[in-house]
Amino acid sequence: MYYNYPPGINNMGASFLNTPESLELLLKNMKEKGYSTDLKDSKWFETEATKSLKAYYEKGHDKQMLKDDVADLYPYDKYIEYFRSLPLETQKIINKAWKSPRYSKMITRVNGKKYFLIPRIQLGNIIIMPQPRRGERVDKLGLKLKN
Repeated sequence: MYYNYPPGINNMGASFLNTPESLELLLKNMKEKGYSTDLKDSKWFETEATKSLKAYYEKGHDKQMLKDDVADLYPYDKYIEYFRSLPLETQKIINKAWKSPRYSKMITRVNGKKYFLIPRIQLGNIIIMPQPRRGERVDKLGLKLKN
């Protein structure tokens, strides 16, 4: 998972870290250690990998992201089933911090069914993901969940 700070559709970075260069070196070392991964250079990460950030900043990219293979789908119904299995108090805390999942900007429809769009880059058996955006109110609420 890579950090997207300062936030921005073309920013694959973090404070004082060259994320594209670091990912290039990390994948190279992983490949040398026997991991099944594709090798990409820092320029590729700067131009291609940032496509996985689009859904966080602009609407209407879901179909293209799926076509470009920079996102996966997670069934909304499966998440709701899990969410409802959580203790009621936990559900209330989550809903207070982030609102109901039905309001998520990451929801898309495929063949009439609802899914969460999960941005990611798959390189062999390695998945690289942008850190999800945080709920805007989390810090103000002092949200803390146990388990």
